[in-house]
Amino acid sequence: MDTPKERTSRLETALPIAAVLLVFICICEPLFSGRYYAGFDHRESFYPYRVIYAAAVEQGELGLWGPHYFRGFSLAGIGQPGIFHPWRWVCAKFLPLDIGIALDLVVTFPLTYLGAFLLFRHYRMNRPVALWGATLHACSIFFLSHFGQTHMITILGHTPWVVLAYECSMLAKSRWWALLLLGLGYASMHLLGHPHTVFLVSCIVGIAILHCGLRNSWRRSWWIATGLAALAIVAGTMIGSLTLIPMLDLLGNHPRGQLSAGEHGNFSVHAIHLLQNLSPAFFTELPGDLVYKDNQPTVFLQNPTANAVYFGAGVLALISAAAVRWRRDWLAPKHRGALLLLGGMLLLFLVLTMGRYGGLHSLLWHVPWLNTFRAPHRYKAVIAAITVVVVTIILQRLWRHTSEPIEKRRDIIAVLLTTAPFVGVFVIGLTLGSVIFRGTRLEVSGIGPLLWGPAVAVAAIALFSARQGKWAPQLLALLLVADVAIFGLHIVRDVEYRDRHELLTFKAALQTSDHTYRLIADSNLPVWEGHYMVGGYEGLFPIEPLDLGNLQHLRLAAIGEFEVDGERRSMTDPLPRVRLVPNLEINAEPLAGLAEADLESTAHCGPGHAEAFTAPALGEMEHVRIEHDGFEVLRMRVQVEHRRLLVVADKWDAGWQCLVDGEYRPILPLYNGAVRGVMVDKGEHEVIMTYAPGTLVTATRVAAAGGILLLLLVVASWRCGQNFSTEWRSV
Repeated sequence: MDTPKERTSRLETALPIAAVLLVFICICEPLFSGRYYAGFDHRESFYPYRVIYAAAVEQGELGLWGPHYFRGFSLAGIGQPGIFHPWRWVCAKFLPLDIGIALDLVVTFPLTYLGAFLLFRHYRMNRPVALWGATLHACSIFFLSHFGQTHMITILGHTPWVVLAYECSMLAKSRWWALLLLGLGYASMHLLGHPHTVFLVSCIVGIAILHCGLRNSWRRSWWIATGLAALAIVAGTMIGSLTLIPMLDLLGNHPRGQLSAGEHGNFSVHAIHLLQNLSPAFFTELPGDLVYKDNQPTVFLQNPTANAVYFGAGVLALISAAAVRWRRDWLAPKHRGALLLLGGMLLLFLVLTMGRYGGLHSLLWHVPWLNTFRAPHRYKAVIAAITVVVVTIILQRLWRHTSEPIEKRRDIIAVLLTTAPFVGVFVIGLTLGSVIFRGTRLEVSGIGPLLWGPAVAVAAIALFSARQGKWAPQLLALLLVADVAIFGLHIVRDVEYRDRHELLTFKAALQTSDHTYRLIADSNLPVWEGHYMVGGYEGLFPIEPLDLGNLQHLRLAAIGEFEVDGERRSMTDPLPRVRLVPNLEINAEPLAGLAEADLESTAHCGPGHAEAFTAPALGEMEHVRIEHDGFEVLRMRVQVEHRRLLVVADKWDAGWQCLVDGEYRPILPLYNGAVRGVMVDKGEHEVIMTYAPGTLVTATRVAAAGGILLLLLVVASWRCGQNFSTEWRSV
């Protein structure tokens, strides 16, 4: 028969597991019910990328190039489809489209939960405390509020695993597999194609490294082990260069690196957003902010993923109460270093999160790579991680010291100091009807919603003060998780969901034979109809050499349909996407005088690419036929009676190569690269254009070198190493 102690232990373990399962079910329910998550950027960007990639894999291609936006763009350079990640390939190759995308979206939640649990157990936390800490991490506001950014939360899910790998690399007996996990973890994050999130994870890893150095008194053995861990990170980054190098190449030909100071400050956390932490429902809707774009009017945008800056009223109240109540312990010499590190990092990243309001963000405008970071609010991922660790340390102390004597005076001081801000905001909210912010009226909520933050804070402080109670720590942990989960799930569930059958219809539409280009929208949504788009929406969009407001330019790009003031119009006498041209002229400014040019008989190219030629007009028997229109392969059959120029209306890119009857032919950047062309001689020919960028060859070599470096590190660490203690010093 079980003893009361054993039953209590099982209940303490079951409660956090039940809590996280409930949240997980709330996230997965729409996916299990035949719908898909269409909120935020999912339907606009992420699903189209994934569907295009799945269609490419089904055709036996890699999906390096996507002809569906911008008259052709590099999927490898954009990175977010994750075309080189093994998991993404498995989902696209072996799973039905809707199941693969849904599984990729939700699998991160249990993986990050398991990683956080193992990490806290490595830090010698009690099992219930580790479970609650993992639950709080998986339900943190950044994770749930960014559920619409699949690539971000998938990368962020690696955080506990790479931190755990670093910690385990300190011990000789586990160093070999820890370095392997660390290197592969960084490779996996980079291959998912969003370096900004990898940077945020690296900030968290950097804090863990500094904390480990403090615990080990900066001993020589720590430096050696950390050096090996750094080499593993470098090796993993080299493997991830399969995505990074094509992305850097695209960034080098893109104006995003020259964003203005105003654009760099977009999506900054304003002080009014931080008000959520005292009263998350203070306003009836989340306050937005001004968004700046070069040469465009400033607009007021409400984006829940950017405006949700809620770390938890209970979390902040608990940290504040513990800081006041245990201030003498925190300031003791053995804990002072860790306190300064965590507190300093918390303050630093809070300032960075505020972006243009924080001031320090301006220092990053001149730092390569980081100067493209125009969403400072995402630094809240680091703040969330720090607060979760601090709260878990507090819970561990409560679990271990339930018999701690009560000092009424100190407890009263802690209660008064920590409840005052929450109660003050509640009183202010009752007296205000509305607030004008950035020219927009924000309505203050009623008394019920206003009570949310103060009630949670008071309850958390009360449970902290009643820490001698048997179930007070468990109830406190449950309160903290419920607080952040309810706020985050409100964002996750309060968005549009659609029938997953749309995804399959979209994939079928991509495989139609009608590939006429259309200029009908500034977004990606029309591609769901199977259209090939001239425009589109993407963070790293390629430069368009044509003037898309000029009808002759549109005709050159073989655009069959365009939109004017919301009305769709068909192009009069449109040019075909592939055609034969009898004459080539060399012009220093190929686009000059295009209005008077005869596009059907003459093409223009800049100097240094080919020689001009003139041939008789096209005969009736001359033709070009597309035999395979793939993602990085375009195969055509050509029949000509004289030397001709084969013109393809897709955008030119240096990564495209051409074989005519198996022999290499250069692809000409006609009209400053607006379209591409290749010379064909008299007769019948097979012309194959293949997208194989040189950066991919370089990236493959760097990735192979990274794999060899990681293998050498693992083998060397397996055969020899130094062992030294890195035990967690409980705070």
